Amino acid sequence: MKRFFRYAGIGIGCIVALPIVYVFVPILLNNIQVQIEARKLNDISHPSQSRYLKRILAVANYGIASNQCDFAAGEFRATTLSKKETEDFYAPLVDSTMSLTANPTYNIYFADEVDEIERNQDLGIYGDLLGSYALKPIPDEQVYLFLIVDAKPPGLDIRCH
Repeated sequence: MKRFFRYAGIGIGCIVALPIVYVFVPILLNNIQVQIEARKLNDISHPSQSRYLKRILAVANYGIASNQCDFAAGEFRATTLSKKETEDFYAPLVDSTMSLTANPTYNIYFADEVDEIERNQDLGIYGDLLGSYALKPIPDEQVYLFLIVDAKPPGLDIRCH
């Protein structure tokens, strides 16, 4: 009888453990993937007149009617350069990913353009963060977000559906 209860307990434990593994392993794997995307930020040179403010990492579905997993890694930076100079500095990266099939894509968003960004719903919650920088401007500097977004199939991660 003890053997029956032992095997029954093991069986019930496996039945309970399988859904937990089914849900949490994809989330863990995607968190590792977004950390890999963040390493790409370390390889990118930024203007010497800019300074680091904050780094963001996210796994989400940014598409309105899509079924994909977006891995976003970005940095909020402040610079004394003009928008045009900043855009020109990053132009080779941004322009190289302008095609519809490019993965990853590189983008620049300026804090004073946050209303336009929210209309496009490109950033999700990071549009709000960018807006907070627009509400409290830094004297003689402008804040921008340099963002890398890589899209993959959604898999089983519930954040991507």
